[in-house]
Amino acid sequence: MTILTSIEEKIGKIESSQIKLIEAYCNRVFLYEITTSNGRFFKFIEKAFVFDQDYPQKGLVESQTSQLLSNEGFLVPKIVYEDDSRIVYEYIESKSIDTKDLQKSIVKLVSLIHSRTQSSESPINKSIPWRNAEIRIRQIYNWIDLLSQAGLKIHINKDKIVSALKARDSKQNRYVLTLSDCGTHNAIYDGNNVYLIDFERACYGYPADDIASLIIEEINPVEDILRMYFESSTTQTKIHRNADFNFELSSSLFERSLEILVYFGMGKGNISETNRKSILIKYSRLVDKYHAELINRIKI
Repeated sequence: MTILTSIEEKIGKIESSQIKLIEAYCNRVFLYEITTSNGRFFKFIEKAFVFDQDYPQKGLVESQTSQLLSNEGFLVPKIVYEDDSRIVYEYIESKSIDTKDLQKSIVKLVSLIHSRTQSSESPINKSIPWRNAEIRIRQIYNWIDLLSQAGLKIHINKDKIVSALKARDSKQNRYVLTLSDCGTHNAIYDGNNVYLIDFERACYGYPADDIASLIIEEINPVEDILRMYFESSTTQTKIHRNADFNFELSSSLFERSLEILVYFGMGKGNISETNRKSILIKYSRLVDKYHAELINRIKI
């Protein structure tokens, strides 16, 4: 079954359609503009996945995560078609909202997602991967090699980072569903509600991973993000801020800043070279900052 045939079954006979390639960072994304024979107008978004060795099952993970979140009562765009390499979603019309307010809404949603998915009653979807210390260490070694190939010099104490990740994993008694790339770039405000999108990197991991993604956006003050996050945790499965969490957050901030540095350092992303240089300077600084912070926490 073709995409248009599948869409036609849901909206009625298609009179005309136009498909446009739109700008995207990691995948090929298309906008469908469709008019039916009775004059109704619809839009859909096709996301065609490009292979990534760090996230080899992007389509399956995104589909399963979207379904899980929807079942838990969170707003996500409806899937109208999917196959092994692509997903087509309903189009959500974006409305203007202050970026700080949008991020505040995302923080609260992420906190609720973490609270609900760490409950023993929540189903563990085996299609959504675990991201433990072994996987993290392998990715960090690969990222360091890629940066070296790109001619970007960073100073990382591999032995201590590995020790930190293993120690973090041994203390970990709560894996939750993390979106892993959450932020204002992956949310849509429709005038009433906030929809979360782009779940290809979702996994069962540490709560701090998503918080780190939000902090690195540098939109709201760190303490405001943390306060909103912990206040929004549900009573039954409340996540607490303690020494272990602070250690986890330092580790997550280091990993996230390193991953972003690698992404843009390898020439990915449809941006100007001026913007790329600015991003590389920023994230080189953040990698150094969070690396030092993590090493210091190991000493404590």
